[in-house]
Amino acid sequence: AKEESTVNVNDGSIDDKLIEFNLFQSRIHEMLSKADKAIEGNRLDEASTWLDACEMVRQSCPSFDFPMAKLLLKLAKTKGEDDLFSFQRLLYEEIQTDLEE
Repeated sequence: AKEESTVNVNDGSIDDKLIEFNLFQSRIHEMLSKADKAIEGNRLDEASTWLDACEMVRQSCPSFDFPMAKLLLKLAKTKGEDDLFSFQRLLYEEIQTDLEE
């Protein structure tokens, strides 16, 4: 008798990738949360390090976008930056992008 070969389309690989994506996303949100807590605790160098790491992820994975502008503005205010316009502009653009999606 001739054996029929079947291909199981749902071999778990799509589910595994979705799980991996969700874990990656939760790690990014954890990094953002750590940055926020560092700002709140006035650990500004630590906050900058977390936000720099998030920016590196954003540049490496341009299709994976996450909000950072609010934290960047918060950090700049906490540092006592004189010119907040560029940070405010980034936040405005981020909000506009969210509204368009």
